[in-house]
Amino acid sequence: MYIDVFLDLNQAPVRIDSELFHSLSQQISRSKEAAPNAYYLNQAEFKAVITDDFIGDVKKGGACNCEDITFNAHGNGTHTECVGHVSKESIYMDQVIMPPYLTCHLVHANAKHLANGDRIVDLNSYPWQNLTDLDAVIIHSGTTHKAEQFSGTNPCYIDKQVLRVLNEKGINHVLTDLPSVDREEDGGALAGHKAFFGYPEGIHLNKTITELLFVPPSIETGKYLLSINYAAMETDAVPASIKIYPIFD
Repeated sequence: MYIDVFLDLNQAPVRIDSELFHSLSQQISRSKEAAPNAYYLNQAEFKAVITDDFIGDVKKGGACNCEDITFNAHGNGTHTECVGHVSKESIYMDQVIMPPYLTCHLVHANAKHLANGDRIVDLNSYPWQNLTDLDAVIIHSGTTHKAEQFSGTNPCYIDKQVLRVLNEKGINHVLTDLPSVDREEDGGALAGHKAFFGYPEGIHLNKTITELLFVPPSIETGKYLLSINYAAMETDAVPASIKIYPIFD
């Protein structure tokens, strides 16, 4: 069904088909084979609540299913995080104001191999300066697989200079298929996160980074409407559902 989305009341609407979209999220799953994992974090656990007078499992005779779920958003699936991930200040995702639709550009970046064995998305991986008038950029490194186990593999990462450029261009949301915009082992610097969030110089409540996407290479580079939906939780990073919609003239 075609709908017209008004991103700015002073501009013409953007037309999309609300039933035609690409889902870029990786689930937090019961199965190790079905979910990504990073940073040596434990796999998500799903456990029925069982007490002396309650059974939260219909298969075991309970009236309903009721589970305790233990997970870490940073390593168990697609997640969106705010500046609270790197700040001393207590800032949480439930404080972020997220419009229902955002303009975004999907980039298939040309990751580089460095002499030390690292792979990196740098200033030469894409003409970043050409990205204008956007809310968000999706950076597909082309180096990842669905449900990949990243721990200890020194995955590709994004040069802090790229993230600084995107911040300076007024882009508020960066999304990527990588487990982090930063190097797996960086001595705790998290320089890329800080460059994009502009921290500690300033605190930008409405900037986010989304990691651990899965972007099929068949999706073309270009402009889309983006929807970022996430759980209402008082923490720095939360599970997220990411969809992009092709734009019709």
